[in-house]
Amino acid sequence: MAEPAGNVFGPINAEPGDTSQFSSVIVYGGNTFAADAAAKNKGVYGFKATYAGTRNGAAGARTFSNQTSLYVRQYFYIDPAMDLNVAYTVNALLTLLQASGSVQLVIFEMTDGGGDKLPERWRVAGQGLTAAMSLVNWSMGAWHYVDIYWIAHASAGGAVVKVDGTQIFSQLNINTSAYVCNLAWIGDAGGVGSTNPDAGQYLYYDDIKADTRGWIGSYADMAGLGQSMRGGFSAMRGKFVK
Repeated sequence: MAEPAGNVFGPINAEPGDTSQFSSVIVYGGNTFAADAAAKNKGVYGFKATYAGTRNGAAGARTFSNQTSLYVRQYFYIDPAMDLNVAYTVNALLTLLQASGSVQLVIFEMTDGGGDKLPERWRVAGQGLTAAMSLVNWSMGAWHYVDIYWIAHASAGGAVVKVDGTQIFSQLNINTSAYVCNLAWIGDAGGVGSTNPDAGQYLYYDDIKADTRGWIGSYADMAGLGQSMRGGFSAMRGKFVK
């Protein structure tokens, strides 16, 4: 049974063979962000962010209607040769924002936590959140998926983040009632010159979706299930009822 589409957006999967599923593409310093057959997680295409070695901005931006509670899933792959060139720096992989004021509500990123300029762990930060790092399910050169839950609330607002199904961050005790989520950056949109990956290094992104009903993949596509059952019954009837 196919995983259902998100009811806010998605799947964003590059299957048109271009970046038309995004509202805009953000690149700096000769970087590129494009559909690429090598970047696929499923299907034919995924998105490849390729760096020119001068700045770190390469992302797709997707706007959507105002949400006060949201679940987002994204698949991604980090070049096994990736480096960040500056000790203790970061490169965002997925950011949820309020477009007005460019308020970064939740930022999921890779970071150099050891001072050797190499990405080696996850980092979560955002508006009102206490930034934290994690080694859970960390690796490069392999596909991962991140799930983010964000909620606006006067006293129980905040975010939960999972990598490959394992929780790495949870903070649901802050006042986020002044914000709505209506923008996602897939990739790093910062454009900071001092934290650039080397020329030719890359990131892959695929199968991004957002929903209000629960963690992506945790609910059944009942319409699709019903169609499958009806198709199965019809086939059985054709075989046994003459």
